[in-house]
Amino acid sequence: MHYFFRRTLFTDQFATCGVASRGANGDNSVGRARASVTHPFLCGIVNDSPWAFHGQFTLKAISLTQRGNGSTTLKTLPLVMGAAGFSEWHNVTIGTLDPTTTVLVATISNSSAHVVHENLIPLTSPDNMRLRAANVTAVVTGLTVTVSTDWPALWVVLTCAAHGRFEDNAFLLRGSRTIDFVPFVDEQEEVLRQTIRVEHVGQHIL
Repeated sequence: MHYFFRRTLFTDQFATCGVASRGANGDNSVGRARASVTHPFLCGIVNDSPWAFHGQFTLKAISLTQRGNGSTTLKTLPLVMGAAGFSEWHNVTIGTLDPTTTVLVATISNSSAHVVHENLIPLTSPDNMRLRAANVTAVVTGLTVTVSTDWPALWVVLTCAAHGRFEDNAFLLRGSRTIDFVPFVDEQEEVLRQTIRVEHVGQHIL
């Protein structure tokens, strides 16, 4: 949960989206995703920093059943936000999405194009998702772990018996990425290599 919070709630800027019943200028209630999503989406963006914020908001739809990139950019917005609790709302037309095979990812980048917030937004509960049987592997080199998958893998989690923490965890994996392990004490490389374990949500619901 700490990794979820660091990417989302414990950031100075925050963004999320949901199915809007009426939109930004009316009732802002959000409905549950059904067999397909065709309603307008309502996206809320907040700056909780004590300073003004300039950057960009991006909303993407990520396919859980396509190899490779499998993503579509639904919306990009320049952000010019005031300090301390400044918020704004935007209607986003997304076309038709299948909530059982698609997740949304909302990101906020600062003026240097560095991602300061990332929110993976499922459109239904995991037990309703039609996930592929992804084969996820982890290869350790020193204090780095290269994780790879043949199909998109949702909420990949790394664990080990070494004393330390991974720089990121519980993430959406497409293709491969390298994760650093940050040791709390010396000489943890061999323990990391021998005890590394990788899991993802598809293993528990397929």
